[in-house]
Amino acid sequence: MRISVNQNIKLGNNVYHIQTEYYRVSKKIVTNIFKGGMIIKRLEKEIDTEENIEEQTRNFHEVIVKRIRSI
Repeated sequence: MRISVNQNIKLGNNVYHIQTEYYRVSKKIVTNIFKGGMIIKRLEKEIDTEENIEEQTRNFHEVIVKRIRSI
């Protein structure tokens, strides 16, 4: 099962695409931030358990989105 959360955020005149995915092999949740189709930032979170992984992925995504909006 692939878990992915995607969202566009507009800040001023810029639109950012935020993509958060869970990678089972590495046991990491990874968020890529895109601007103009290019990755401008990659954030990773290692996890201890796959319990509630969909919820963990969504929560990490929301934390990143809140950080971006507060800039």
